[in-house]
Amino acid sequence: MKRAIATAAFLGALLGMALAEGLQPVHPNKDNTFPPRNTGLQPSHPNQQNTSNMQDRGMQGVRPGQQATTQNTTTTEPEPNIGRLNDWYRTSNLAEIRDGQFYLDSLSAKDRISVFRRDQSFYNTSVSLDFMVDDTGQGSRSVGLMFGATDSENYYSLNIGRRDVQLCRVVNGNRTVLDSRGNLDKRDGQYYTARVDCQGSIIRVFLGDRFLFAHTATDLKPGFVGFYADQGRAHIRRLDFSGKQASVDSGWQLRSR
Repeated sequence: MKRAIATAAFLGALLGMALAEGLQPVHPNKDNTFPPRNTGLQPSHPNQQNTSNMQDRGMQGVRPGQQATTQNTTTTEPEPNIGRLNDWYRTSNLAEIRDGQFYLDSLSAKDRISVFRRDQSFYNTSVSLDFMVDDTGQGSRSVGLMFGATDSENYYSLNIGRRDVQLCRVVNGNRTVLDSRGNLDKRDGQYYTARVDCQGSIIRVFLGDRFLFAHTATDLKPGFVGFYADQGRAHIRRLDFSGKQASVDSGWQLRSR
């Protein structure tokens, strides 16, 4: 009896001290054990890890016994948009569609091969070309992006060579270079994107995300768009174009040289 009274007095004393300190009383569990005091931290459970820092570093959470590996991120290649052969004018049958892309073999043709989109012509044209050139042949291995084409021998072009880019005006098959940029780090066997944006008489030229130059062309007319390969073998994955639709004054035709 005396032991019970002493125990009760001891617990009462503890409770009084806790209240005096402004703390909340702690009640025992059913098994007369006391839970740990809350310190503001979340408990860590067995076989569980906090992976937030690893995810911030581009890593996955790691289970016990496993090695940490960096996250594998892959870029998605653009899908071809070439479509059907009937959508295009070709100057040679050596411009073929393979696996959804145009393949132009101007080495076998011994001449430039041109391809024009046949169903739409534009003014204020924005056009981009996704292309790759094979590492073969001793010539220029150039690829051209054509726009403002009133027929197959009259147009503006962006000629992309092995080390330079030239903006050209072609009249009756005769080419004049209007502006250019050199010392390009362009490698065969890799895809590149060339783009031309036209607003009124202003032509802006890009290669990839890089702006190269702008040129004023007072005689730029509505026309068709297309591409060519010269002294090489080229793969054309995409031709994207937009603008204000406009008809060609003279009526478009595929002319022979």
